[in-house]
Amino acid sequence: MGPPARTLCQRPRSRSPVLPTDAQPLAHLVRRALPRTIWPRCRPHCHVLASMQAAPFVPPENHRLRKPLSPGLRAAARLFPSVAHHDGSLRSLWAAACLACLLTAVPALPAAEAPADVLERLKTYRFGQSAAPLEAVEKLVAESRANPAASRDLARQLAALLATDAAFDAKQFVCRQLVLIATEEQVPALARLLNDEHLSHLAAAVLVHIGRPASDAALRAALDQASGRLQIGLINALGDRRDGQAVEKLTALLGGPEETAAAAAAALGKIGGWPAVSSLLELWAKASGALRLAVGDALMSCADGFLAQRNMGQAAAIYERLMGSEQSPRLRAAALRGLAAARPDQAMSLVLAALREDGTPGQQVAAELARELPGAAATRALANQLPQMTAPGQVLLLSALTDRADKAVLPTAVKLCASANPAVRLQALGAVGALGDASVVRLLVSHASSGAEAERAVARAALAALRGRDVNWAILRTLEGSKPSERVELVNALGRRNATEAGPRLLKVAEDPNPEVRVAALRVLRDLSRLDDLPALIALLLKRQATDRNELEQTIIAVARQGADDVQRTSVVLSKLREATAPEAKNSLLQIIGQLGGPQALGALRHATQDPDPTVRLTVARLLADWPTDEPLRDLLSTVRSANDAQLRRVALHGLIQLIGRNETRSPTEALDLYRQAMSWNSGVAEKRMVLSGLAELRTLAALEYAASFLSDPVLRPEAEAALLALARGIVAAYPDQTTAAMKQMMASATTETIRQQAQAILQLQETFGEYITAWQHSPAYAKEGADSLQLFDLPFPPELPAQAQGVPWRVLPPSTNPAQPWLLDLLAAVGGEQRVAYLRTRVHSDRAQTLVLELGSDDGIKVWLNGKVVHGHNVQRAIQPAQEKVAVQLQAGWNSLMLKVTQNVMGWGACARFRAPDGAKAEGLRFAVE
Repeated sequence: MGPPARTLCQRPRSRSPVLPTDAQPLAHLVRRALPRTIWPRCRPHCHVLASMQAAPFVPPENHRLRKPLSPGLRAAARLFPSVAHHDGSLRSLWAAACLACLLTAVPALPAAEAPADVLERLKTYRFGQSAAPLEAVEKLVAESRANPAASRDLARQLAALLATDAAFDAKQFVCRQLVLIATEEQVPALARLLNDEHLSHLAAAVLVHIGRPASDAALRAALDQASGRLQIGLINALGDRRDGQAVEKLTALLGGPEETAAAAAAALGKIGGWPAVSSLLELWAKASGALRLAVGDALMSCADGFLAQRNMGQAAAIYERLMGSEQSPRLRAAALRGLAAARPDQAMSLVLAALREDGTPGQQVAAELARELPGAAATRALANQLPQMTAPGQVLLLSALTDRADKAVLPTAVKLCASANPAVRLQALGAVGALGDASVVRLLVSHASSGAEAERAVARAALAALRGRDVNWAILRTLEGSKPSERVELVNALGRRNATEAGPRLLKVAEDPNPEVRVAALRVLRDLSRLDDLPALIALLLKRQATDRNELEQTIIAVARQGADDVQRTSVVLSKLREATAPEAKNSLLQIIGQLGGPQALGALRHATQDPDPTVRLTVARLLADWPTDEPLRDLLSTVRSANDAQLRRVALHGLIQLIGRNETRSPTEALDLYRQAMSWNSGVAEKRMVLSGLAELRTLAALEYAASFLSDPVLRPEAEAALLALARGIVAAYPDQTTAAMKQMMASATTETIRQQAQAILQLQETFGEYITAWQHSPAYAKEGADSLQLFDLPFPPELPAQAQGVPWRVLPPSTNPAQPWLLDLLAAVGGEQRVAYLRTRVHSDRAQTLVLELGSDDGIKVWLNGKVVHGHNVQRAIQPAQEKVAVQLQAGWNSLMLKVTQNVMGWGACARFRAPDGAKAEGLRFAVE
């Protein structure tokens, strides 16, 4: 830790002013007081103030100022040692003086560019050039909008630019800006552009935005002289303006080319009113094709306008004309909605008629209207029509009536569940589920238990969706006297409904004579039962036949796992196990205990290894063999040594071999000793193959030599070769000489070319390591709850604690398998995980005492010990690169110990290291070995 922070009230020990580390530098206070536009020009001078936080005043020449410090600021800086320890008022006065000096030293801001100059630069702008003129104009427009006078003046200047020889791109930009600020005063300037082929649409858009009578007059005047696309643009603008005075001109254009006539019709539709309608109706009577559709859309707009004005008669007259259009189902559908709104007294008959028009847009609109018609009387009327409708109409109307959520529909929906049409039945079943109650349980269960799968699925969902307090009880009542297939569906429905009150009744159903019903009940009980139900479930287990035992065991396990701790989960089962006498009962209860796990369960299994019944001992051996940790290893070892039964001995040995590799903290030496014992106990071929597979993880020379001893066994040779190759890949960096000899021997005696190539690849791997240290051992990973990688960096773990270091189970670190990073010490592959640390160690032999540079890379942080002393540390989160750190170190003659601590945040995790001479040349006289 650093020295304690000083407070402002403490007098400094020397004349050098030292501010507290947590105090904000005075320069920062000055910065906060300055406008943002002034601060950059003050920054060179304020560097002096920042330097005074930890050092006495230094002449400005040493601060590399661009300009000499002002005399006033120089004097203020010299006064700082005298005021640093005074109260806030004096310091504030001094800061104000500094601020005044700074402000006098700041050069005046350059004058803002005049709008005329900005516009002059804009005149020559073309797309692709610097956008500075555009940005300047945009800024002028934005600022002017807060000042009406300035806005009017700028609009005049922009409009005047349109009459000059300015570039086309500049005029386009000006029109877009005028949309924001133009007034009626700019109409003449814009009107002159309405017949410009390239700018007409932009000028028209500005006029529409201005929205004054003068704008409308300009658009109408230009319409007479325009043609083609220019004319269509003007027509659209007049429509957007809803200009009633343009109706006569637009009507005249209805007889023009089709595209022009369609645009004029659309504009008349926007303008609305009966004069426009009269013109449109006249064209409607004789138009065809796309033009007729365009006129129909325009008439629809007029009718919608009348409807919005509550002019129901005129709206209805237009809608009725459109309803008679056989050529456009889309128009008829839209008119249906409008006519229903204009004549609500006819809405029901209109909807019912449209619902019979199968496959039309009108039928879809009618279904939507059926959802919206108000009142219970409408629901009853619609429901009464259901039986007379076609199947598609019934489906649509049933969906609409379901959404109305009126139970008056339920009787009709129930009847339609017997429809001959599958789609109608599906929709009716869905309606019954949404609207039904306890009275429809039997109907739904009959459909859920028979028929097509799609129908059964809908019926099941409907049973689960039924609402009402008495629905669950109705399901329970229906269980009595139902067919087995129906009982299965009823039981499953209770599960989907989470009917916890049904638990006691389902316990009785679990004794049903039908096996499918029993299984369904037991599976539902896994979710509905509570810990209090365990005694009843276990009692059921102990009296059921073997065919149901597995389902009952899984149910009991699921319920027992609701317990908050090991005692709650296992106490009831353990008490029943102590009472059990029959081997079959014991085996079932032991299976449950074994899957629940925990210390209590392991204790019970250990006790049961002495049971007199051989089937019980065999069950226990299988459970201990599958235990998630190696805790039962000694128990299995004892069974292997003492068992007379061959099957029991084989199961125990199989489990023992599995558990040896399940503890990463077990030393490789101890693991190899256990594997040797396993091989010596008359193991079968399967067990020997398991041992050879486990050897590959030990990564020791002894394991390499032991695996090689099986090459002479023709039955085990393939597994021995595989183990040797895996071991060699893992230790080639730590034991290069021994590995080389083993691989050369394997190449000479290999039975296949594949084995020979793999051995050769391991030999070639050594050549990629270069000068990097690859002979390392790694520790297990260490972590602390709640601590991230940055916090773990300074927390000590066993490898760096002398009292605990001897117990660390070090393992050889395999070399990198990434050809692009042969130097990588890959802890992610060896250990894995996030927010943890691991240690690496090696021994370095130097033929003389020498000073070298240790080059390091790490992902993430790294700390280094050389001969027990910390020589480097960097707490960081980063990706790895070689030589990220270079540390000068002193190696003693002979053996030196080197240990790295590497932190892991997320993703990659590893390190790399090598020694170099101080001048960067290769380090000489070194060799490396693991302990």
